[in-house]
Amino acid sequence: MGMTALIVELLVVGVGTMTWIYLLLAASFTISLPSNPILAVPITAVIYVVGVISDRLYRKVSFVLMEKKYVNATWADNLSRTNHKRELTNLSADNAMVIEKFIRFRSDQLGRKIDYNRSRLRVCRAWTINMPLIGISFIIWSYFEGLFENFLCSSVLSLVFTMICTLACWKTAITLSQDHINDLVESYEVVKNDELFNENQHLEGIG
Repeated sequence: MGMTALIVELLVVGVGTMTWIYLLLAASFTISLPSNPILAVPITAVIYVVGVISDRLYRKVSFVLMEKKYVNATWADNLSRTNHKRELTNLSADNAMVIEKFIRFRSDQLGRKIDYNRSRLRVCRAWTINMPLIGISFIIWSYFEGLFENFLCSSVLSLVFTMICTLACWKTAITLSQDHINDLVESYEVVKNDELFNENQHLEGIG
């Protein structure tokens, strides 16, 4: 993955995290967004750092609580169909990074495809957690700000909207995590088959 794409990706994650953090702070203290454009650079740097930390944390939480069951089932299904079951049996979805490194080393094109799939998964995974936190923080903030005349009605509508968005992110993250495993095994098979083909061609050339 290009460095620019990775930075943008982490900024997207960081913006979500900083949004609910800001709403909670704004509900507790009298603060406002800075308007001085000079502060844009340090604020962006803070958002990036928060994105890096959030990405690592959200991955652990999301995988254990939401993805692991589906990913392991997808992994087992791929093992039952692959021609390279012996090599992959000792691995699992938890340490699939080993396969990723192997594929990247053998094929730049397949490696870029894996990175693209992982990028989409990372964003959806983060926003599956960010979305409900933003929704709850917004309700708390709107209560202290007196934003709505009918707080109960607005809170219910906000919760419904938040639940819909969260479920959409969750479903997409699950689908992308399964697609990521499928893509890993398929790419591994392509690389191994190419190696076998090249080896046979070499042996025929010697013969």
